[in-house]
Amino acid sequence: MTLPRAALKSPLAPRVPPPSEQRHVTSIRLADGTTYRSLLLSKADLPEAQAANIRFDLMRVVQSTFAETRLDSPKLSDVIFEDCDLSNARWHKATFQRVQLSTARLVGFSLTGESLLQNVCFTACNCRLADFRFVVFKGARFENCVLTEADFQGADLSGVAFVNCDLRSAQLSQARMIGTDLRGSQIDGLIAGAAELRGAIVDPAQTVSIAEGLGMTVAWQDDADPG
Repeated sequence: MTLPRAALKSPLAPRVPPPSEQRHVTSIRLADGTTYRSLLLSKADLPEAQAANIRFDLMRVVQSTFAETRLDSPKLSDVIFEDCDLSNARWHKATFQRVQLSTARLVGFSLTGESLLQNVCFTACNCRLADFRFVVFKGARFENCVLTEADFQGADLSGVAFVNCDLRSAQLSQARMIGTDLRGSQIDGLIAGAAELRGAIVDPAQTVSIAEGLGMTVAWQDDADPG
């Protein structure tokens, strides 16, 4: 059976105003309980900042650094990140709604506390060693992303599309993968059992990697073998 990707639901795009309608700033101070709204934040440097219960609404964030930030219960709604660095950031109980991350550095990025990502798209992001354990994804898409050794243990990946991604040695034990589309992605060394992969969408070439991961030996019958 051929299932076109168009048949799968795509994430809703962020409803971000054009740059001309946003206030352009180059720095902000993250403070507990503060809402940041309708901003074009560019080239801001916020490494190791800490805050709780902040909100980002209707924002575009460009070439900014959030590396090693520690955020508790952040809420992001209608936000675009472009060329940003969120490496080794740790965000606890995060809620993303209509968020897009493009060419972002997310190496070691960690979402904890059963975060919710709804209508979120990652495009050309480096998510190596990222921690998405127990995250609930609803209407999410990863496209052309590096996800080697990323941790999705216990995550709800139902309906998530991984398009041309590198998922080698990613951890998916106990993940829910009903309708998860892995076609075209590299999955060698993927850590997932039959229970997790039940309901996932794969292409014929990937079945070899899956079988080998389950401990099977895949071998073509020798043409000279009469049996």
